[in-house]
Amino acid sequence: MAERAAQVRRSAVEKACSSSEQQVLCDVCTERQLNIKEIKQSVKLGKEDADKVKIAGAEAFTALIESVKASLAQFIKTIEGTQRERAQKAEGFIKVLEEEISELMRDSSNVQKLSNIKEQVTPYQSITPLPLPALSKDMNNLFNITELKRVQQYAVEVNLDPETANDSLILSDDRKQVHYGDIHQIIPGNPKRLANVAVLGKQGFSSGKVYYEVQVEDRENWELGVVREPVIGNKCVTPTSKDGFWILSLSNSGAYRVSASGNIYLSTDPRKVGVFVGYEQGLVSFYDAESAGPIHSFTNCKFNVKVYPCLNPGYQSQTTPSPQSSVHLVQSM
Repeated sequence: MAERAAQVRRSAVEKACSSSEQQVLCDVCTERQLNIKEIKQSVKLGKEDADKVKIAGAEAFTALIESVKASLAQFIKTIEGTQRERAQKAEGFIKVLEEEISELMRDSSNVQKLSNIKEQVTPYQSITPLPLPALSKDMNNLFNITELKRVQQYAVEVNLDPETANDSLILSDDRKQVHYGDIHQIIPGNPKRLANVAVLGKQGFSSGKVYYEVQVEDRENWELGVVREPVIGNKCVTPTSKDGFWILSLSNSGAYRVSASGNIYLSTDPRKVGVFVGYEQGLVSFYDAESAGPIHSFTNCKFNVKVYPCLNPGYQSQTTPSPQSSVHLVQSM
């Protein structure tokens, strides 16, 4: 039916085109037909891409489920093995005690022997509770990977806003990278421009969940996270969570800090950092996007207004391999 209708439309167009007076109409209709063809092709390709993503996702989650099942089976096996060992020891203690009771009943007049047996009973009077074995490293890693995959489904595309960029910073043409310039730029004044050496994302968020990633590999220092609107543009401020800055930073000394509130220890230096915001939950979380390890979470955040991604690439000394290298946003998945 749809093909028949398309044929009728094409015939009508061809008939209209036979008249030179309607050449303009013919051109417009032909253009529209090409647009329809392109849209259909785009939908077809989009469906094919979606099918590929679904298959890859199903395979990944199937492997994850199988890994969870195997880890759970090993966990249960460990618990049951420990319990069997405890039960066997308890049976041995009970057998010894029963033998001692029988011996006492046969010779209850020997007080000295009773005292000796009492001393022997003491070690058996208490059996320590079954300890819960610690989760294995593999189990912890599995939980971390599962959590990261959960928040990554909220990935969004982030573009940097040149109107907010401090005059020491240079943005790439695609608004995905930023680095320190050698000199301050002479640029038009803008009330949105930050006095702090940083740049904000173009898009703000006032609801839902969002996730984005930043490549920070081989950098001596940087700051990234989210800030609350409005940001004081013409005045430098200390980035504290109280003032609406939920920031993770690396200093020149190699110390990691969270919104100027104290150092945190990381066993490895992340090369790519994931930032997750749960607006209604008042949550900002940072992840090592390659190892899936959690870095830090701010809870009970008071947003109330829009929050924006925030980046400071940090000044790199001339001793670094690439002092002008950029911090760059990773495209959404």
